Amino acid sequence: MPPFFSALTKTQWAAAVSTLVLTVGVLIEYRELLPKLIKLAGRILTLRSSSFERCVWWRLAKHSLGPILVALGIGGELVFEAESFREDNRAAIDSNKQIIVAQGDAGTAQLKLAQLQLKMLAIFGPRHLDEAAKDRIAGKLKPLGRVKVDVYAFAVGNPFSESESTESKALAIELVEALGRARLDAVGWLEDKCHESGASNVVLVVPSDDATFRSQATAIIAALEPEVGTYPEVADFGPSCDSSVALTPHKVSRSDDANIRILVGRKIPTLPTAETLGIDIPKQ
Repeated sequence: MPPFFSALTKTQWAAAVSTLVLTVGVLIEYRELLPKLIKLAGRILTLRSSSFERCVWWRLAKHSLGPILVALGIGGELVFEAESFREDNRAAIDSNKQIIVAQGDAGTAQLKLAQLQLKMLAIFGPRHLDEAAKDRIAGKLKPLGRVKVDVYAFAVGNPFSESESTESKALAIELVEALGRARLDAVGWLEDKCHESGASNVVLVVPSDDATFRSQATAIIAALEPEVGTYPEVADFGPSCDSSVALTPHKVSRSDDANIRILVGRKIPTLPTAETLGIDIPKQ
């Protein structure tokens, strides 16, 4: 079937068939008269007709003018309808193509928006170590052996934010789990009634000048930095707090006396830039 007919809708098929039926009906109705008119017209045009034949043709044509016009009109309507259907179908196809392109553009825009939202969440949202991140940290720290490490979160940060305090405690517990997978002796603690404002991001503290402890703390920084915002140097001291309780009391069998301390403070978001957000800025 030609592409035109295969593209017709049901309504267009009905209109085309109805017009065709009218055309065929007129031809059947005048099946005896029309051949005579055509034959006589041919003789007249070729200059082979007699005066009698021309008279007969004229009388037949005069009495058959109405049916002839009807037949021509219906036939013309069929042709024009076919062309109209063709144009309608072409316009519909073009419109559908534009809709598909617009839908594709909208889908791309929604995907970019979702990617941007995820990047914004990574910058301003809570910190979290998934199972893969814990395994990566543990893999890097296993050579340290049974090093004793205390991980501290702060019950009340300054300035106070309940969500930030909850987020810091959750991250501290995840860090303890990651260090435990590396066979380190890690325990989590919740500090309260502190005399300083606490800490920002993750900070490694070694109160002594012991080179071994500081080297081990440096190795922990190297393992944590790719996974969570960590201060790049080993600090000498942290906040002084009057109260310290275990984050997971049922798992604690010692006091907080480790020479290596990890402070989990409030998150300081990275400054959003076009580069960090993946936004292409046209060059001026």
